[in-house]
Amino acid sequence: MLEKIDLSNYLHGVEHVTVGSETGRDARLCDYDWVLDIRRQCKEAGKTFWFKETGSLFRKNGEIKRINPYKQHAIAAGRFDLRAVCAVGLCDTGTLISEVRKATSISEGIPLFTLQGGIDRSRLKGMDKLMISMLTKGLASQKQRSAQDERMLELLSKDESYVSPENLSEVLQWYREEQL
Repeated sequence: MLEKIDLSNYLHGVEHVTVGSETGRDARLCDYDWVLDIRRQCKEAGKTFWFKETGSLFRKNGEIKRINPYKQHAIAAGRFDLRAVCAVGLCDTGTLISEVRKATSISEGIPLFTLQGGIDRSRLKGMDKLMISMLTKGLASQKQRSAQDERMLELLSKDESYVSPENLSEVLQWYREEQL
């Protein structure tokens, strides 16, 4: 969430609203008051609301903080009823569940979904840009690559989003079951 927004005129055809913000070094500010305002609008319209994550640059009560990416969901969960977590990265959808759960301390009782996103190399700067470049060159220089290495090289070499309805099917199924 990058600015305060009034969704009240658009919520009539919506079932659910998820709010989160940008992560990374160049993340733009997310203000907690904006999140609370969207939550209020959803409540007034009878729509479900989920505060997914704070983002890396978060303002609350006038204080701006840099938030560790691994703690963003926990901070959001501390203020709201956390029902599930969707982690977005470069690996295939549905993989690395235990690794993500361990790295982020998400309890076993909370459903965790990993979704394949994409990469926008034009937004990378500094150390992030260097690391992605090194990883890409390292994979490309290998004479024998595994299928997983080939897939990662493909992902790192293209500025594409790999988000698709197919990647969301497990999350959507869980969501529908939760609504029953």
